[in-house]
Amino acid sequence: MRVLIGMVEVAGFYSNLARGFHSLGINADYVTLGSHPFEYPTAGKQPYVLRIRSWLNYFRVPSKYPLPVRWMASGCAKVILLIWSLTALFYYDVFVFGYGTSLLPRNVDLPLLRFLGKTVISNLGHGTEARPPYIDGTYQSKDGTQQPSQERLLHAAKQIARKVQTVQRWSRLTIGTPYNLAQFAQRPFVNLFAIGLPFAGDTPASGEGHTTSVPDDSEHNLGTVRILHCPSHPAVKGSSLIEQAIGSLRSKGYSIDFIRLQGKPHREVIAQIQQCDFVVDQIYSDTPLASFALEAAWFGKPSVVGGYGLEELRAHFPEGMWPPSKICHPDGLETAIEDLIVNRHWRLQLGQEAMRFAREKWCAQEVAKRFLRLIQGDIPTDWWVDPNQVTYLEGVGQSIDQSQQNIRSLIEKFGLGSLQLSRKPALENAFKTFAYQDSKQSS
Repeated sequence: MRVLIGMVEVAGFYSNLARGFHSLGINADYVTLGSHPFEYPTAGKQPYVLRIRSWLNYFRVPSKYPLPVRWMASGCAKVILLIWSLTALFYYDVFVFGYGTSLLPRNVDLPLLRFLGKTVISNLGHGTEARPPYIDGTYQSKDGTQQPSQERLLHAAKQIARKVQTVQRWSRLTIGTPYNLAQFAQRPFVNLFAIGLPFAGDTPASGEGHTTSVPDDSEHNLGTVRILHCPSHPAVKGSSLIEQAIGSLRSKGYSIDFIRLQGKPHREVIAQIQQCDFVVDQIYSDTPLASFALEAAWFGKPSVVGGYGLEELRAHFPEGMWPPSKICHPDGLETAIEDLIVNRHWRLQLGQEAMRFAREKWCAQEVAKRFLRLIQGDIPTDWWVDPNQVTYLEGVGQSIDQSQQNIRSLIEKFGLGSLQLSRKPALENAFKTFAYQDSKQSS
């Protein structure tokens, strides 16, 4: 069995998955079409022809090379990619695609892969690639001062709804989370939380003999607590509100060493995680343990994660798969942080529980084993999500007020159909009701 994993990297998910497959002795190639800005570790070398393509991309820089050179380099790079993609169609038996990608633009290869009898597993569980854009804060500027136009939201909604429909139609299996894929999904999908987020640290992934402790003579025992926050998109993560909460706690007399790390390579983030007491991931999340919080858990550091509907999300997790973290409503962020500062023993206990979960259930090898079950068609009933049984309206990366405002503006300018939910009239009406009700009532 030959497996291809690609075609983009998202927070180390696919390189770690490839490492998990390799640990099981499975022939899996990890291929991406671009470098990641945070320099996640890779799993093996890119195919030789794709390395030539990457080399050609250096000649496409406008400030260095004249237009004819850039055109020639671009054309050659596209031809190389096309030739490799057509070869890969026939060479590999199993394809694991991430973030709605596939070998060719617009997923035009997915019907051909289905015709050829290939096993295609598409992961739409990262968020923005499948989530309705009007409840996704990713579309705002990184400082949160500029919100997307109604035209941009409408275009994105059409594009995403169409992509979800295409990917679900032609893939053997689609993976997603209950809160990010259920709105546009027309068919049942595999719950990403039943599979897990793979992580492969530098230490063994067995969970045996691992403890979390703080030396008696450490600075932390003298009263200072080190808190880490690593926003890739400060507005989405609610960084300004997190810093306000830290400032308020300092005014109460707590000694806090707050580290905000942004735009740094992955190795620097890992180094800072190992030096902190706990992390504050984000304030508007739709998962109790996203990638950064998982990395912290691997090293025994608990996370504070805020979000709407997180308690209700528990009902959509298979038994034993709920990851340990300090979840809270966005309005309760300061209290949640204070709890971890004050209750040192509980903080350490939560960190150990999170580490045990990460190393025993979401380590790369265990997640790869579950992917192998998907490939073999051995899928337990509680791994499935029926999108018609999920109603989540509040969104991610922005306040309820902003989500409501986005929905209202779309409806009032383009009509109710602009939400791209005409095939789900009950959900469509739920969004309409949500948009016009008081935000305090909806939260």
